[in-house]
Order: sequence, then structure tokens, then C-alpha cells
Amino acid sequence: MKMKVCFINTLYYPNVIGGAERSVQFLAEELVRRGHQVMVISLAPESGITTINHNGVTVYFVGHRLSPWPFRQGGIPWFLKPYYFVLDSFYNPLICRTAMRILKREQPDVVHTNNIFGFSPQIWRLVKKLGIPIVHTLRDYSLLCTRSTMWKNNENCQNQCFPCRIHIIPRRIASHSVDWIIGISDYLFSHHQKHELFTKIPFKTIIYNPFPSGGICTSNVTPLKHDGTLHFGFLGRLEKEKGIELLLEGFQHVSHEHKCRLLIGGEGDSVYKRNLQRKYAASPAIEFLGFVAPQKIFSKIDLLVVPSLWCEPLGRVIFESYSYGVPVIASSKGGISEIIADGETGFLFDPAHPETLVEKMRYSCSNPQRIQAMKPACLEMAKKFVPAVIADQYFDVYQQVLVRHHAGH
Repeated sequence: MKMKVCFINTLYYPNVIGGAERSVQFLAEELVRRGHQVMVISLAPESGITTINHNGVTVYFVGHRLSPWPFRQGGIPWFLKPYYFVLDSFYNPLICRTAMRILKREQPDVVHTNNIFGFSPQIWRLVKKLGIPIVHTLRDYSLLCTRSTMWKNNENCQNQCFPCRIHIIPRRIASHSVDWIIGISDYLFSHHQKHELFTKIPFKTIIYNPFPSGGICTSNVTPLKHDGTLHFGFLGRLEKEKGIELLLEGFQHVSHEHKCRLLIGGEGDSVYKRNLQRKYAASPAIEFLGFVAPQKIFSKIDLLVVPSLWCEPLGRVIFESYSYGVPVIASSKGGISEIIADGETGFLFDPAHPETLVEKMRYSCSNPQRIQAMKPACLEMAKKFVPAVIADQYFDVYQQVLVRHHAGH
């Protein structure tokens, strides 16, 4: 059965900037490879509508018609934030009307919405009026939080602040138009239901993000990369919420007792990065690599550490680490714990108790043969996230949505 699927996502190639955008791109291109007709409606800084074909995917870039472009460096100026808030939280008529014209012309079988910043929640109600079934994937906290993070004042938000409580009202109402809801983790899905979003949608599924299989090694598992020295690694933005300071402090304790190194890959705020380097780079066991290609750092480390203080919806870098056969020591926060088989593909620790990270690192240094034994399980786990496997799960949802839609008519 061939389908015509339309993705709606705030950004798309070449404006890809994050994990959600890459996930949509991987899924769209995999569906095209299977012979389905796929299009994407996305936003762009230029006015009007621009259409491109990228790897078989028809992409409609709709000019956001707001000035300045919200994804520019420096973000939205403070004096325009109320204007953006109203348009995004309630109704953006210009973008919605343009999207509806495209949908009326294309007549897709299914509309699959993802991040809808800029489109406003009214996009669901308008698509519903066209009689097209809607699948929505929860990929982050953008429906719950004006900052899309649920992180404020260096801690996870336990409750919504006043702007976020206003922000969620139209989303809660419009969400009833969605036919099937998908979460990239059970944690993220449950967190939305806790705030009464999508509680009336009877059909729900958890499908993890896709990740290309390019890094997956052959069946020959590579040996540990050290001469009696265990190499830990970090790959990501250098931000407090990513737990980089927690890792650096813990590693210093371990490096005084064991022969080990820590490689830090990633960039961040220049002032914050300089402060980290000033405090920790004096240690010969710690090396700041700056921006680095993933394959370069994964070829040098034995264990990846993901020490997030923030409740991450999932944790894409973990998939990537698995694809290189590298086990992971990870925070138990958010959806991360769902993709770590504790003791098989890595270890979990509680960031509220920093000593638990130190314990896992000490254990790894004392038991390198255990780390080596985890590699085959990591490579096997990586296969669960390749786009072909994830596309199978999404296509099954699309088929079920269409069957129920036609039965309802």
C-alpha cells in the first residue's frame, strides 16, 4: 500500500538545527525510499513559498512573515516576545492559511505533525476540517513550555509558570483534533498527560527517534582503546543542564585513583567554556576537543558519559554511541533510562547523588573486561533505532489511522 504523507515541522533541511528536525528528515527520506510520496511543510525566513526537492522529499518552505526570524543568533528581541507568544500560542492566520492551501492542493492521506512552533495549535483544528487524519509526535516540551525545555533557574520545572499555563490552554483544546499521539519516550508522553494534554486521544504509541546506521560497526567487536588507561568521553553542548560540571568533578576523584582520561567534545557559551577550561584543563587527564566529528571521538573512547541534570526527552547521543559499540554511563533523568539496559549496554546513575556517578566510573576502571563484554549488546541495541525499523512502526500507525478514519466515514 503506497501512501501520500505530509509532515508539518517548524524546520527542515537545510535549516536543520536539532534532533527533532533530523528525526523528521530521516523518517521522511526512508518513506521515500519505500516508494511513498512525501512532502514537508516547514518555515523559512524568506517571504512567500519556496519549493525544493531534497532526496525525493518535496519541501514547501513557508515564509514566516514575522520579523525578525526567530531562529537567528540572539533569538527573539524581548520587545517582540509578547507578539510571538500570541501568534504561537493561539493562532497564526497567515501561516495556517498558507499551509491549508498546500494541503488542499496536495490532498495527502495522512498529516503527521511534529514541532508546530510558528504554525500555532490551530493547525490541528484546520487540518481536521479538511477531513485528513492527523498523527502527532511529541519530541520535546514545546507544547508545555514557552522555552521548550521545562528548565529554569538551573533546575527542572516541577510546575508550570504563569506564561506556560496560558501557553498550554489553546493547545489542550486543539489537541482533541489529533487522531493518534506518539511519544519518543514513555517519560515524555506521561509528562504531557500529567498536564492534561492529549488525555482524550484513545490511540497512543511510543516510538523512539530514528538514527542512521552509518556508525554501526561490523560484527567484529573492536578491543578497548587503551593501554591500561580507560578513556571516558562526553559529546554535546557545554551547558550546566547537560551535567558537564558534575562529570568533571566526579572524574577528578576517579583520576586520582585510576589510570583514565576524559575527552570533552562540544562547544557552548564562550564565557562558560573558558571558566570550565580554567578550572579543569590543568589536569593532564582532561582534554577539551571543542567541536569534533562524532566518529573522531567515538574512535578514541571506551565509555560515553551522559550526565544530564535536565530531564531529556530521550538522548540521541546514546543511539550514536551504541552504533560505534561504545557503552554509556548515563543519568537516570527523563527518558534516558528507557534506552539504557543497566549492566548490559551501560550503567545508570542518579545525578541527585553525584557519588553514584563516581562509583560507576570507578567500577568501569577496575573492570575493563566488563566494558569490553558490553560492546556486542550496544551494537545490537543500535539496530533498534535505524530509520528502516522506526519507519516500519510509523507506517503501521499510518495504516491503522487510515483504517479507523475510513471506518468512521
